[in-house]
Amino acid sequence: MKSPWMSPNLNGIVLFVSILVLGAVAGAGLLGVDWGTGRVGPQGLPGGMIALLIGLLVLVFLLLYVFSMRLGLMLPVKKKGAGGFVCYLLFGLAAVGLEWFCARLAYHTISEVTSGLYFLAVWLNLIFLVVAIRSPALASILTFLLAGLIIPYQLILGDRLLRLQTEAGRIVSYAYEVRLKEQQFPPDLSGYAYEDKALEKFFSYGKSEDTFRLTWYVGTKGTSHWYSPEEGWRYYPD
Repeated sequence: MKSPWMSPNLNGIVLFVSILVLGAVAGAGLLGVDWGTGRVGPQGLPGGMIALLIGLLVLVFLLLYVFSMRLGLMLPVKKKGAGGFVCYLLFGLAAVGLEWFCARLAYHTISEVTSGLYFLAVWLNLIFLVVAIRSPALASILTFLLAGLIIPYQLILGDRLLRLQTEAGRIVSYAYEVRLKEQQFPPDLSGYAYEDKALEKFFSYGKSEDTFRLTWYVGTKGTSHWYSPEEGWRYYPD
C-alpha cells in the first residue's frame, strides 16, 4: 500500500480541508462568538492558550488526514466516486457553516445590506451540490472560490471588531475616571494612551455639556458603533 502522505487521493484532501474549516469554526466559538447574533464577545482566551489549542487541533487534523487517506485507498474503485461526493458533503457543510457565520458577522462589520448579499451568496452552495453529483472536484473548487470571497476578509474584520470593542471599553473607563477626578468628562482623548495604537483612526470622540459620545467603525464609515452615558452601547448598521 502506498504511503498516505504521498497519495493524490482527492477525497482525503477534501476531507482534511473540511476538518480544518470545522476547526476554525470551533476556534471562533472558543474566542467568545455569539452564534445567535454573530457578535464577537469582548472577552477571549489568552493568546498562549489559543496557540496551544491550535497546536492540538492541527495534531488531530493530521491524524484524521492519515486515517482518511488510508480509508480512501482501501475503497473499491467503483465506490471511489461515491466517496468523493460524501467528502464534498462534509466539506460543503463546513464551508456553509462558516460562510453563514461570516454573513452574520458582516452585519456588525460592514452593513446590513452587505450581510444580506452574503446570505444570498451562501445559497449558491445548493448549485454546487448539484454539480458535485457529477464532479465533486469541480464543486470543491467552486466552493473554495465562494468561501474565499466571503470568509477571509470577514475573519479579519471580526478580529478588528474584537480589538475595537476591547479598546472602546478602555476609553469609556478612562472617561469615567477623569470625571471622578475632575467632575467632568474629558474634552477630548488627547490624554488617553491607546493600548492598540493602530486602532486610533477608527475612533471619534465628542463632548457636550455633561456627557460624551464615543463612536467607532469596523469596515466602513457608513456604519457606526457608539457609546454614550444616555444610550449605552449602540450600533447603526447602515
